[in-house]
Amino acid sequence: MKTTLKQVFSIVMCFISIGYFAADDISLTSAKINQLTLNYEKVQISQAQGLTFTGYVNNIANFDHTGIYINLKVVDSNDDTIFNVNSAPVTITALTEDSILIATPFNTPEAGSYTFIFKMFQDIPDAIPGNNMITKDIQVDNHVYQRDNGQFNGTLNILTNDSYELGNLFEVHSAGIVTSASVFIAPNSTAGDYINFILYELDSAFNYFYYIEFSEDYMIQPSDIGDTVTLNFYSNHFVTAKNMLCVTVYTYGGTGLEFGVSQSAEPGTSFYYDWDYDWVSLDWTPMVRMHFDEFLGSTEDIKMEWSMYPNPANDIVNIQISDSKWHTIEIKNALGQIVHSSSQMTSGSVDVSDLKAGVYIVSIDGHNKKLIIN
Repeated sequence: MKTTLKQVFSIVMCFISIGYFAADDISLTSAKINQLTLNYEKVQISQAQGLTFTGYVNNIANFDHTGIYINLKVVDSNDDTIFNVNSAPVTITALTEDSILIATPFNTPEAGSYTFIFKMFQDIPDAIPGNNMITKDIQVDNHVYQRDNGQFNGTLNILTNDSYELGNLFEVHSAGIVTSASVFIAPNSTAGDYINFILYELDSAFNYFYYIEFSEDYMIQPSDIGDTVTLNFYSNHFVTAKNMLCVTVYTYGGTGLEFGVSQSAEPGTSFYYDWDYDWVSLDWTPMVRMHFDEFLGSTEDIKMEWSMYPNPANDIVNIQISDSKWHTIEIKNALGQIVHSSSQMTSGSVDVSDLKAGVYIVSIDGHNKKLIIN
């Protein structure tokens, strides 16, 4: 039996193995974050907020257990307890499995490492108290939706064609902006092939992927082999809560470039596509990640207008902003790295003479435009 701790970060997929059962034993078998479908190793921080939890218990005794409750404690990287709540007490009837809700929402204060400790208590002594606790270390990230656990476990035998798409399904639980995607290049690959990323939206009613956006093409360099490559989408895509997105990496060029896969995939959540066989569901999770920025704009921010010229540019980019407030200006390269950051009000100029020729994204308080440097 496989029980999953389904979550937006990566809380526990855990079974406590017991060599024997006593007649009065009750065990905490698993716990999950509510209302989520997919397992994640990393997610951006806004998606980790306001979550409630459920613990699942198994009473194998031939009598009811009363006063059962679950305590959830969250410890940060400084060993400080930042969340410590109990569920309401319940009675678990004999020879049944049941669930216990921890209704108090948990809000992650910042990106970092956290330890989640689920522990069950009851009124009467338990024969095997060792199976009453589940603990798991997790990582919360500001901008990365990561389905894989970061461990390269090889490539798929199906990846034999010169051109194909490979990717994962992601779910969104609050408004935000999809900015870029990344993929792990398998160590046995060779340089020279091209890749780009394609963003789809899932129509769950018809089980169909609709094309939304793609990134620039990029030729794999020798330094990319055995490493992660990140590319920005040409246009940042605004999404609302409950969106289901699919991000794929597309490769072409003739050498049969291969990408890393990690752990097993849940059915219908990871996909392979070639132009002969259509979409195929995979058993393994490709190491394809989605980068997602939290959308914090107010109504006033959304109405803000700005422009820049010249574009393409050589040495100077002039920026004009419609209001008279101070704004943060960021320029990101094709890898999503910030190469310039400054504050500006109304209008001004930015020196880009030190930037290499290529495509960049200029962002002013989350409003993005593409800039070409000659």
